[in-house]
Amino acid sequence: MAVRAPDNAEDAMPTLLSEAEVDVPAALRGPLDPIYPEDALHSHREADVVATVSVRSDGKVLGVRVVDAPTPGFAQAAEEALWGADFAPARKGKHPVSSTATLRIRFRVER
Repeated sequence: MAVRAPDNAEDAMPTLLSEAEVDVPAALRGPLDPIYPEDALHSHREADVVATVSVRSDGKVLGVRVVDAPTPGFAQAAEEALWGADFAPARKGKHPVSSTATLRIRFRVER
């Protein structure tokens, strides 16, 4: 999983709960708009990419790991989009918690 280095001690790696351990999983706050890989776009190739994202209790992305992608281009596009995504953090009871979330990113050619 690609993890960015913490800026300070407050940004150190928090304990991450799995999706099964939380009451409400982390979720995207808006649309995810990955940049379509050019070679795939020109050949009209479509794909799904599965990635696991580590999301802090403040909704910031802490790490991204592509689990399944048909090509490196689709994997890179999904990873870059997820690093820039805005998340609502997971909740355990009424409290926001750091957790992991698994997402499917769909690449579809508009017709």
